[in-house]
Amino acid sequence: MSSSPDFSSASSSCGTSSSEEDIEICNYQHFVRWAGAIFNVLCGLANGYDLSVVATMLNLIVADIALCGSRSLQDAREAVCPNKQAVMSMVAAGATCGRLFLTWIADRFGRRAALMVVDVIIISALAVQCLASNSVVFLIGRFLFGVGVGCAFVTSTVYLCEIAPPSQRGMFTALNELAVCVGFMMGLHVTTLLELDHVSWRVAVAISAVPVVVQLLFLPFLPESPRWLAIQGSSAGFEQSAHAFGLSQSEIDDLQLWVKQEAERSATEGSRGRKNMLDAQRKAWHSHARAFCVVLGFNIFNTGSGIYAMQAYAPDILRHLGITEPANWQPLVGWMKTAGALVTVMGADILCVGRRRLSMAGATGCCLCMLLLALSMIIPGAVPVVATALAYLVFMFAWNAGYGGLQFVVSLELLPNEVRPIWQGQILFLTGILEILIYQCFLTVLQANGIATFLLFSFINLLGAVFAAQCLPDVTGQSLEQVSEQSGQCQGQPRLDSKQEQFSTPDE
Repeated sequence: MSSSPDFSSASSSCGTSSSEEDIEICNYQHFVRWAGAIFNVLCGLANGYDLSVVATMLNLIVADIALCGSRSLQDAREAVCPNKQAVMSMVAAGATCGRLFLTWIADRFGRRAALMVVDVIIISALAVQCLASNSVVFLIGRFLFGVGVGCAFVTSTVYLCEIAPPSQRGMFTALNELAVCVGFMMGLHVTTLLELDHVSWRVAVAISAVPVVVQLLFLPFLPESPRWLAIQGSSAGFEQSAHAFGLSQSEIDDLQLWVKQEAERSATEGSRGRKNMLDAQRKAWHSHARAFCVVLGFNIFNTGSGIYAMQAYAPDILRHLGITEPANWQPLVGWMKTAGALVTVMGADILCVGRRRLSMAGATGCCLCMLLLALSMIIPGAVPVVATALAYLVFMFAWNAGYGGLQFVVSLELLPNEVRPIWQGQILFLTGILEILIYQCFLTVLQANGIATFLLFSFINLLGAVFAAQCLPDVTGQSLEQVSEQSGQCQGQPRLDSKQEQFSTPDE
């Protein structure tokens, strides 16, 4: 009797025995699904924790390593230099590279293999940061951390999307963003317990490695994604994984076609390689170009909403808005983000709420909050400082409820199985360029003209709400194969018939 917790060997007799056994097997399948979910979001937990720790202790890090040329903490608070902004933008740059150059591992060698690779990269990057004594080494560590996190975000959410039942896909996929928010909240509370000195920030950063190490240890015991195994033509591996996760019979029937097609293709063309991956993308573009463009547009508005700068430079922004003690408000940021992520987790799969309405509401909320922040600067004293701080917090809530988890839910369920990680990586690479620019320029632009900064982001969020209303399909409850089939049928058709209504955008 084996003592190792190997979750991948679920009984293949699920659903074929007596009712008492069915209940036991189905409970086991729930256990496997949730184990797969929990041990795949730990990189998200580490990312959220790191983001809050570095944002909270940014000025201390700047002073300790003399990123802006001075080791004075007071000078660091007042300084706006390229190296200070690079602390955040280097992570974005690394994530952009990781999304483009490492996500092929998930398609070629599997989702688990890709996650194990990025776990090693993240742990190494955190070690480099903690041991850094100058700006060059520290920023290299930040870049490597971004490489790992960027690939992990794509791969872990792809895995969650592919193992989730259709009726709970929104909840499962959004768990990664919930983990980011929980990690962000934990980081804010950890930093309040540490003394502000040159050792404390290194200890705080090192703690980020704990969930990543746990994930690395448990990943080998999790089943591989059944959809990846189907695309590889692995009949035995697919059947074992499909039963372990409890895929429905209709999903199994659809995916067995992939197994058969891949087996036939491999017999004539050999194993999947770079050329075949390019061919798969070319074929997918012919039938799913519209889905690609919708996902790209949604991710552009998500990045352009201003969230990354708003949370990364929280102390500086709150001081700019007239709040003298931003540290008193920062723990609330984590709670508001977590509350917003919970709204997505609980509401994304409810038919009367769904993806489109959540996205519209979130973008509209972000727009109004940005507008209020701009108003507080246009007419000094017209908006109380407390109301300004509340607008900032509500922005965090609205973004996580309308954008945060949905960016992966919307993206991954619309992109086809055969190119899902690669296309998601390419889309996030493109939006990552915008993310880098926002990180690197935000503080400079904010100090130059804070009113124009908030008005610009308010307008972008307004456009995001309009885009969601007009272009975003709501495919709640459909299997990934059904969504992919409808997406292919919609290609090139200006209007859709009633059978395709669920994939269509709302008529005026």
